[in-house]
Amino acid sequence: MPGYTNPQSLNRYSYTLNNPIRFIDPSGHKACDNTDSHGNCVTDKFGKLLDFVYDKVTNKEGRVKQKFTALDALNTIVKKAAYLYGSDWDGFLKATNYVFLGTDTDSPYTMSIAHSIPGFHGITFDSHNGDTGFHSDFQQGGENQVHHFWAAFGTAANNGHRGEVNATYGNFYHDVIEDWIGHKDTTYSDFTLSVAGINIGHDVNTGAIKSSSELPGIFDTTIGTNSTGYTGPSLLWLFTTPNE
Repeated sequence: MPGYTNPQSLNRYSYTLNNPIRFIDPSGHKACDNTDSHGNCVTDKFGKLLDFVYDKVTNKEGRVKQKFTALDALNTIVKKAAYLYGSDWDGFLKATNYVFLGTDTDSPYTMSIAHSIPGFHGITFDSHNGDTGFHSDFQQGGENQVHHFWAAFGTAANNGHRGEVNATYGNFYHDVIEDWIGHKDTTYSDFTLSVAGINIGHDVNTGAIKSSSELPGIFDTTIGTNSTGYTGPSLLWLFTTPNE
């Protein structure tokens, strides 16, 4: 529909606002820069992010393409979400929480919800490469460290003190108490990776990180291959089997 704020739209005989390189018009009614597999125009931000993930990041089986390391996949998706949502932290986190955790909630209970819901739990990886790109301090036998990291970060970020407390408690229960109980999927590397995620979430809460567009660079320098890894106090003494 023509609008005075976009003079190109006043020319009813032009195609896609005279910009056919960027836009298409599958329906004949509206110029569109993003379509789904059926040619339908995707206009909402969440839909655009999901289309990007399914088209650019994952393969036909729904797993991350081999050309990405796990951290590259994380940062690629975060960059796209930051572009779409801008300064809207709540919208950004609801969308990315769904992609990485399988729940579109943004609350202090994100971690517990993600662990309790059945079915989809976020993007998965091929050939046990789910920890590639992470510093060796945070690698865990190819496990999906994106999911583990985001559960902590997504719970702590944008949810104030309550989110940080819940994420810290959840991390301690999952990786320390369950280690004492004898669960074999609890590791020191997972524990410290979550500590890193909670610390970054704290910086979001305090305003030290002002925009979601800053996150990829922060992730690279905090948990990436060339980062310093975990530099906090050694907590190995808490674990009976730190490498299981």
